[in-house]
Amino acid sequence: MTQHRARTGRLLPLVLAAPLLMACAGAPGPATPPLAGGPAPQRYLLADMLPPLGVDDAAARQDAAAIVARVAQAGPGGRGEALSPEFVPLLFNAPEGRDFLGLTEPKVLVTGTPARQCPALVPGAGPTLGAALEDGAQACRDALRAAEAPESCGCRLLAADHVLTGDRADYAYARGIPARQTLDGSLSPLRLVAEQQGAHALVLYAGSRAIWEVGEPEAGRATLRALAVDGPVSAGTRIEASRRRVGLDRGRYAERIDAHLPDGRSLTLLIGQ
Repeated sequence: MTQHRARTGRLLPLVLAAPLLMACAGAPGPATPPLAGGPAPQRYLLADMLPPLGVDDAAARQDAAAIVARVAQAGPGGRGEALSPEFVPLLFNAPEGRDFLGLTEPKVLVTGTPARQCPALVPGAGPTLGAALEDGAQACRDALRAAEAPESCGCRLLAADHVLTGDRADYAYARGIPARQTLDGSLSPLRLVAEQQGAHALVLYAGSRAIWEVGEPEAGRATLRALAVDGPVSAGTRIEASRRRVGLDRGRYAERIDAHLPDGRSLTLLIGQ
């Protein structure tokens, strides 16, 4: 009975994907190039009728590779849609998406799931698609471990070579996300927006006025720099802070940043929460 359930679980993604694969196979249209090493194609095939493709174990990765190969072979006809990278905001704007675009195939993009509790968005690569999936899955697990994410978190495939395996909403990207500031536990009335600068540095704005700059994260730490002349500390003051990812939403990390000001007050910045 246990072996039967295991086989059924492995076959489920293939069974759920069958209608899309059959529709694509019978549809007219130019063929998408097969999965192979070489320069990245100019278009990505969105196959948003696929079931979620987990990559947490070898069997799941094998099933995901088989589905991706079938979709790629079928091409952009049927229910698939070929998109230029600039029409896939997550790939075109997120640092991890741009890293994925810059890789040579075979390559993958993997995310934590459920994303709002599992902060991971990582590319992977390897000499074969199977090796790239294993690399991406390991990078995802490492990111979740570093974030001290719940043990229930898993990893899911978003892209493999030129096939996008998620829903359309999975490829959204938010340029600015809401942020909150507390001083000694009291919520500030400022309405802040966090915009990404560079890879993962942030600038927090109140309207058009810059309030804080948050440096690139390094081993769970970051440097804050005060930018406002009327803020809680003088403009230009630098403060060491802890920086922890707690979730992922529209390609941006929800984070908690904690620091102590020179006068002893505690400062917390809640990004995307």
